[in-house]
Amino acid sequence: MKKQAIISGLQNSKAAFIEHSKCVELSNTNESIFRSFFIEQLCKEDHSVRCQVEWNFVDVFVKFPDRNVLIEFKYYLHRRSMKLDGSIGNRKGGASTKNKSEFDKCVRQLFDDSRDTQRAYKDASAVVHEKYLILAYERKVPSPYRFMCYSTLYDSLEPGEFIESVDWLPIDQDDELRIVLLTIK
Repeated sequence: MKKQAIISGLQNSKAAFIEHSKCVELSNTNESIFRSFFIEQLCKEDHSVRCQVEWNFVDVFVKFPDRNVLIEFKYYLHRRSMKLDGSIGNRKGGASTKNKSEFDKCVRQLFDDSRDTQRAYKDASAVVHEKYLILAYERKVPSPYRFMCYSTLYDSLEPGEFIESVDWLPIDQDDELRIVLLTIK
């Protein structure tokens, strides 16, 4: 199993990503940037790893010498627009039951992907060995907004019908971003 390599890549990319987000502001980051930091670290730690983003409608396909791994990313922030005078404008998006519904749909699709891959390639050896969903979300609703928090939707994630395990990366008191690795059955 490559779960430890995935966790290590996440832990080791987190520091660089946090430094980057302090420079550019967290609200100016997105899933693609977060994913890129992770892939860079994963490849630095294991030079035999090959990755392809946007593979067969999955965020990342990771080809280890002995394992095929699919990874989806979900990255949720409370976005704030900026007015021309530099003050905080209207919010864009945010935590909602719609986000949670889309998240649940993604988990289900990832659960189904290994069977679809075998059918698509008409090859029983085209096996997906492991599937993960990496979830990163802003922990608190930034002032001045008083809306639903992503923590309300995701802090209680646990194994279930499609989720085999949930691994929470350690956080510091002032971490704005919560990162979770879900192993999909």
